[in-house]
Amino acid sequence: FNWKPTERLQLRASAGLFGGGSPNVWISNNYSNPGPTLGRVQVRRVPGAAGAADTFTVSGITGLSTADQNAIGAATLNNVTGGTGVPSTLLAAVRTTGSAAAPTNALDPNFNVPSTWRVSGSLEYNANLGFLGDDWQLGADVVWSRTRDSLTWVDLRSVPNGTLPDGRLRYQVLPGQGTTTNTDIFLTNADDGYSWNVVGRFAKRWTNGLFLRGAYTLQRAKDVSSGTSSVAFSNYTNAAAGFNSNDAAYGTSNYQRDSTYRLTVGYDANLFGENNTRIELFFSSQSGQRFSYTMADQASGNNRSAVFGTTGTNNRYLMYVPNVASATADARVSYAANFDFAGFQRFIQSGDLSAYQGQIVPKNIGKTPRYNKLDLSLRQEVPFVFGGKIELLADVENVLNLINKDWGTIRQVAFPYYGTLVNVTCVTAAGGTTAVTLPTQPCAQYQFANRTGTTFAAPTQGVQLNGSLWGVRFGVRMKF
Repeated sequence: FNWKPTERLQLRASAGLFGGGSPNVWISNNYSNPGPTLGRVQVRRVPGAAGAADTFTVSGITGLSTADQNAIGAATLNNVTGGTGVPSTLLAAVRTTGSAAAPTNALDPNFNVPSTWRVSGSLEYNANLGFLGDDWQLGADVVWSRTRDSLTWVDLRSVPNGTLPDGRLRYQVLPGQGTTTNTDIFLTNADDGYSWNVVGRFAKRWTNGLFLRGAYTLQRAKDVSSGTSSVAFSNYTNAAAGFNSNDAAYGTSNYQRDSTYRLTVGYDANLFGENNTRIELFFSSQSGQRFSYTMADQASGNNRSAVFGTTGTNNRYLMYVPNVASATADARVSYAANFDFAGFQRFIQSGDLSAYQGQIVPKNIGKTPRYNKLDLSLRQEVPFVFGGKIELLADVENVLNLINKDWGTIRQVAFPYYGTLVNVTCVTAAGGTTAVTLPTQPCAQYQFANRTGTTFAAPTQGVQLNGSLWGVRFGVRMKF
């Protein structure tokens, strides 16, 4: 749709179903890691004592007798120099049982290619603003998108095992898999997600060489998995989990920037004969990075979580925000002996989390400070031989940081944007101190502990060096 009802006004609109755009590596993961290609086997030589023959051990393959291990070990480690590579006996053993516990990636047989419904519209108006002049280019753009089929990753080796005190789903390892932390990451579809992008803009150029441009962008975006990695397991473990401990939570996207302002002021004219002079200032102000308030099963370390029953990053679980009217106000939570309840209480009651007491907090409600940046660009032509010109260039990036080291800096909670508040364990009885050690043991109550030491600490918002430093560049360009 393209309509120009007057010489000054133009309207455009479009709508459709759009597919593609997602990295193909997410599909190829399932072919490059089907399981058997990652069988892990370790063959070791045990030197014989007092002249006895060496023996061998083989780990990672089940069902091998001592004689089998010695035969495979000798074929693998004896006479390696000039040998023929990995012996067939070892390859055969790996193919039969060596990959039984290997991690895998798999694709949903009913998988649909990601697609999005999208509607967009634009308005352009050439305005006469009276004493401010004519020929002001005003515009507005709106883009609405609604997910039809997006992506999410779950672990098929984690199966449901009841619920936790706050009602979220709890998991355990698939029966018969022992205590493995390996995973079967399953790529499937989700159908939740939308975004709004609204832009207002203007531009004006005067005959004396001055020009001005500006824009404001409002963005709202929600998704299930933000897809921050090329590896299936990383996409699984780098997504905050909420009600379902084995799937990414639906909520505000990692990529949402609530609002952005942009302003350009410049001067472009021939001040010295026919030699162009151009000076520009570029200012932008952008909302901070969104992050999720989470809790960590620190006690389980890199093992399967005794609390949530899943594997991966142990601090990706969205925070249950207790009623903090007092230390005993919420029956779902107790506190470790040295927990800084007073500090925790102040943080909850004075910030974003106050409204979520008694609930699992939505993902990405946290927001780091705005990022303001000012850049300067200078261009000057000077005459050169044979009618040519030399253009002298100077660019100053992040002028604010050049003026003051605390300005023009990006402060963020570190990727994958988890602002972890407490360590959490499950206790076997309400008010007790005995922690569960397996996800198959009942969880009567959460117990919160300080992340470190004896003092509660808010999430660290560190300075990201990329984009937070100033720089100056000089250059010369010849024109003929």
